[in-house]
Amino acid sequence: MERVARHIACLCLVFLLAGTSLPQAQAASLAKSFSSAWNDFHVLVKNKKQNKYRSPWKKLEKRFFSVYKRSPKGSYAPKALFYCGRVNEELGIHSFLAADYRKGIDYFERVASRFPKHSWADDALYHVADIQLRRLKDSAAARKTANRILKNYPKGDMWPKAKELVASIKTSPGSSAARPANQSRPAN
Repeated sequence: MERVARHIACLCLVFLLAGTSLPQAQAASLAKSFSSAWNDFHVLVKNKKQNKYRSPWKKLEKRFFSVYKRSPKGSYAPKALFYCGRVNEELGIHSFLAADYRKGIDYFERVASRFPKHSWADDALYHVADIQLRRLKDSAAARKTANRILKNYPKGDMWPKAKELVASIKTSPGSSAARPANQSRPAN
């Protein structure tokens, strides 16, 4: 009887140790996958021969999205979605297609809506505003997005850039788009 109890205890210990190493192994795998895709993204941005083609960008998007799908609430999820946005933003720069920019905006918006407290949420929104203003020529939408940063991320690192962007947009006086959100930044 005592021998059976020891075997059961050993089996429980094995399962317990295997169960705790599984999340660590998954985290390491996600980190490796994200890091590899991140490195390849930065190589592709600089590679003038390859970055003009659509397929390398779409493959990178799939790799980043795979990291997100494997752990949609994990620590790499917001970063993976952010880089899906960056991939499509870069693709838009090379393709000149508004659809690519809009897809990038969609990913950036997902970062801000699903992970509003993540340190990259305001960065994602700034990318949205920048794309809206410089690439899609929609100054009203860009102002609205920048005002979201001013309102929701007063201590974020993108607050000064958002304030600058709002100030740079020329609109007719008296229009609702001309009135920015409260722009006084709280003291730290």
